[in-house]
Amino acid sequence: MRGGHFRNPVLIFKNGTALSPYKAFMQGFKPLKGPRRIRILLLAEKDRINQLLNLLKNLKSHIGTWLGFETTFQCKLEYDMEKICLDRGIEGLEKKVSKYDIILAAIPDEEFVDYENDPYYPLKRQLALLGIPSQMVAYTTLEYLSNRSYILYNIGLAIYAKVGGIPWGIAGKTIADIYIGLDIAGGYATATIITDWWHPKITWNIIGGRHVEIIENVGKLLAGAIERRRRTLKGKIRRIVIHRDGLFHQKEINMIREELDILAAKGIIDKNYEYYLIEIRKRCVARFIRALEKHYYTPEKGVYLELSPHKYIISTTGYPDMPLTILQSPPRPIIVELVETNNWEINFKEFAREVYWLTHLHYASAFRTPKLPITTLYSHRISSFANAGVIPHEKLLGKYWFL
Repeated sequence: MRGGHFRNPVLIFKNGTALSPYKAFMQGFKPLKGPRRIRILLLAEKDRINQLLNLLKNLKSHIGTWLGFETTFQCKLEYDMEKICLDRGIEGLEKKVSKYDIILAAIPDEEFVDYENDPYYPLKRQLALLGIPSQMVAYTTLEYLSNRSYILYNIGLAIYAKVGGIPWGIAGKTIADIYIGLDIAGGYATATIITDWWHPKITWNIIGGRHVEIIENVGKLLAGAIERRRRTLKGKIRRIVIHRDGLFHQKEINMIREELDILAAKGIIDKNYEYYLIEIRKRCVARFIRALEKHYYTPEKGVYLELSPHKYIISTTGYPDMPLTILQSPPRPIIVELVETNNWEINFKEFAREVYWLTHLHYASAFRTPKLPITTLYSHRISSFANAGVIPHEKLLGKYWFL
């Protein structure tokens, strides 16, 4: 077995490159691409309106290391207010949403309300059907954290991405033309496609069914996602990387191969296409630890162990996102394994490194990267939302409404 450390990707901004989103924004770097104006509709109960207005004021202000939304993203925030009572729904809002880009809503903390009274999913469900993204803010955040720089960074970043902004990309040439993530949650399966890492573009396809462990009709799911992306993708699709959350089943592999052959025959992908089916497994027994003198500490991000030429363990979370503290419960790494391809003569280390790099394209935090690559992470989130009845409108395609 051999090990090593994957370097972090170089992130591209409009006026420079950096290794950290937070440091880039602190240095005055601007987002890659996005709107020049965002119109926000505020939704809250009567006794929370002032708190929500205060949060919006803080988003627009320079507080601590937060430079203010309009300075950070070169985008004006405009707002209006709509007073609603969350337990009565949002009747009448349909006529208003066409004037706005996103809704900022104050809701009670999940742990402080009974499940049947929690407005999060009902509100998300209704707003998704109207085709408008939303950003929920819990009452405790409004009360105690609305002036914290890291909270303002993350809320501001999520708002910007949800309306279609692209905060940053990744420099360098990618191995494949498209990257697809597959996952299931309850009765829904999702295929998420990521292309053009230097100016990331995202789309997805959802199907319902009797999914348990196997994605039924995975071929149809895959074809719909690829055809949707093919309309806007320049050049031919020759190399296709497919990430599966968990284990591929032989039935899924067979359906994927059959569908790719059909797509090649139709000219949607190159007739000499290459495909790579890669499992992303998050339940790994092994752990990494960092030994310094007589103590053990949180491992570094990017540390990997090669178990075989086509199987890696990668620490996608850890220091410096997590403090270098004496170890008590080390973060779990992920297992990345190539299980099927029509071209085994490749250096799989490069594919494993790209899995790690895809954790750096997540736009929900300027400080920490997620454990999973956004291919499978976003497929899981979209499937979970769909399983809860939050079905995205066509207007939300290409936007990160699910952050």
